Amino acid sequence: KAAERWLGQSLDGGGSAFMARGSGLEKAAVTAYEFEHDVDTKSIGFVLSDDRLVGGSPDRFVGADGILEVKCVNAAAHIGALLGMADDEHRSQCQGLMWLTGRLWTDLLFYNPDLPPALVRNPRDDEHIEALAEAVSAFCARLDACERLGLAAAPTARPAAR
Repeated sequence: KAAERWLGQSLDGGGSAFMARGSGLEKAAVTAYEFEHDVDTKSIGFVLSDDRLVGGSPDRFVGADGILEVKCVNAAAHIGALLGMADDEHRSQCQGLMWLTGRLWTDLLFYNPDLPPALVRNPRDDEHIEALAEAVSAFCARLDACERLGLAAAPTARPAAR
């Protein structure tokens, strides 16, 4: 993140083919979830914390209290989710989205058109959210300090243009 600030651009390669696959399957996953649970979901954009330093993009809101996050992972990871081995990997993401939105739960839906869906309900955990908020705050402070050091050294740190 410090390099991105320094360069003024994202260093993320723009996603992988697997991420593109997930985006393509998300609509079918949401439709299946809505049908199975007899609910309507609402598409949400990027949400920010009150101080605008932290953000995230929930896939969908469910009613007044929930979030739906869709994961279209590889078959091995999907089978792991079906066997109950998926909760920890995405826990901080789910808790972070609840922190940002004030929501009470997140349904983590693992979707693959060739396998049965796996659904993991993540209830709000205020202790986890508090620890996450502290860690994110410390990260932001370190990032700001790094940026200040980099900007102070900018005239000598960058090679001269040729």
